[in-house]
Amino acid sequence: MISEYLNDFHMWAVFVIVVGGFYFYANQKLPMEVTAFGIIVVLILLFYIAPYQGNSLDYRDFLFGFANPALITLLCLLVLGEAVNRTGMLDRLTNKIIKFAAGHRVLAIISTFTIVLVISGFLNNIPVVMLFIPVIFKICRRFTVPPGRYMMSLSFFSILGGMTTLIGSSTNLLVSSALIAMGREGFDFFTFTVPGIIMVLSGGFYVFFIMPFIMRHLGEQKAPAESYERDIFFMQFTLNDELKLVGKSADGEGKFEGLLDTVKLQFVKRGKKIFYPPFQSVTLNKGDVMVVAATQEEFEKMNENQSLEVFSGNVENHDEIKPDVKPEVKSLGRAEVVVVPNSSMIKRTISSIRFFDRYNCVVLGIKRRRARITQQIDDVKLEGGDVLLLQGDRDSLLQLKRSRNMILMEHSLSEVSSVNFLKRSVLIFSLVMLFAATGTVPILLATLVGVLAMLLLKIISVPNALRVMDGKIILVISASLALGLALEATGGADFIAILFVQALGSSPPAIVLSLFFLITALLSNMLSTKATAVLFTPIAVGIANHLGVDALPFAIAVVFASNCSFASPIGYQTNLLVMGPGGYEFKDFLKAGLPLIIVCWLTFTVLAFNFFNL
Repeated sequence: MISEYLNDFHMWAVFVIVVGGFYFYANQKLPMEVTAFGIIVVLILLFYIAPYQGNSLDYRDFLFGFANPALITLLCLLVLGEAVNRTGMLDRLTNKIIKFAAGHRVLAIISTFTIVLVISGFLNNIPVVMLFIPVIFKICRRFTVPPGRYMMSLSFFSILGGMTTLIGSSTNLLVSSALIAMGREGFDFFTFTVPGIIMVLSGGFYVFFIMPFIMRHLGEQKAPAESYERDIFFMQFTLNDELKLVGKSADGEGKFEGLLDTVKLQFVKRGKKIFYPPFQSVTLNKGDVMVVAATQEEFEKMNENQSLEVFSGNVENHDEIKPDVKPEVKSLGRAEVVVVPNSSMIKRTISSIRFFDRYNCVVLGIKRRRARITQQIDDVKLEGGDVLLLQGDRDSLLQLKRSRNMILMEHSLSEVSSVNFLKRSVLIFSLVMLFAATGTVPILLATLVGVLAMLLLKIISVPNALRVMDGKIILVISASLALGLALEATGGADFIAILFVQALGSSPPAIVLSLFFLITALLSNMLSTKATAVLFTPIAVGIANHLGVDALPFAIAVVFASNCSFASPIGYQTNLLVMGPGGYEFKDFLKAGLPLIIVCWLTFTVLAFNFFNL
């Protein structure tokens, strides 16, 4: 049977391309996207110069990967995840967790990793890990624990969580798409959720209870200092019905319930009357103007606690900044600027400058050296050296670099979540998940409509949506799909399946499935998980066909094994994300990740004998 394949020029040429692609991927001789594009071009040239006569495979077929439903679904999910992330939902969630677990390190870590597991089943792992890296830093700083103790665990938990649903990882979608392309039925939303949860429980037990002993000697072992930025800004806001402070009276110490203890209330202005500390006889009313001294961190907590965006003067909400201008969905940012000594703004107030009209940014606060602010922020006359805390879209903030009136402190530029769109973004995302999970509509259609809704409601802008669609992902997936098509069409996948089955002799199908899982898992650490998923799916189906068993367990094996990229930072992007913050070296992933691969392999072996009907 093997002799039939020995003289197949196209099959062996494809093998050479596969090996060459693997070599460049693993050694990173060229950027990954260049290698991927090169693979597509070489395949097209090969089948154009020497057309394949075995079936209807045409050189133009290798471009269909760019229109593959799995790729389009993945890109839509990236956009949906970014839109939800920009609203600050996950930020609020993690802040509540840390608050809930205050003083209990183990509880904080368990709560954080549990949320990572759950979220990773429905959102792309990369933004999830990016969001939780500062959360882990905050926990480590709070409990003086080295970040290297938990950063790698963060990546591993996100990967494990991605094994539970169809959209939990891009590899899951790609395996399903490859099955459909072969004329087989793809996965449903929860096809492998039950075995996935079992994999999560066994892998999670290792990561949480055993891996910490290994991590004591890996990565960055210096605990971050317990210090916070204490730059104090004077800020003001106007009380309205949404604020929980309305109607509150000061206690015996002059403090108001609902106002952070660390925030210093400077004065309260009611019409022309001003109340200064202490405030024992003061009850806050709607319309009162409060001027406080707070850090940026305290400002964020005030916004979260009061459910209100705070701006200077009477501006309380993005929608009200300009009545004739609808809120634009841009990438909001916050930054500090320094008023230069010869600025035309000196001796003028923020209101007289008409700051927003002029710079498209709002002034959140003022910091002045060795001086207190005893007036409303709008009425303060600016001086040279004043530091203004601004908020606006990032493009407007970056344009301040060309201003002659102020100097932009670029290191202070940070993202700001668009909390105004929180409810509608969560609603859209929830509906997309509901329709996809119940099978009411195809997942491709659900995600496309979801993205359209996000764009129409201006929850995310077109430029930001396009920015999320990483060209590297598009090219690597398209190249992997092209290679998978070539292997299947030329008989290469079937040839490998025959060799694998014959090498194992008369072994039971469960043993074959177990060893196939192990080989795929090890290779996923040398290649990208996406390439492994696409290339091994036709091989998995071929093995099942030669054994005369159902192909579904072998396809699920590809899903789980391709996700087992724990022993290398190059296998999965989340490993690369935590490599720097955790202070890891390449060998650290091998020491901590290889045992996890073995745990997953043993767990899947148990599933092969007891869960799958082979």
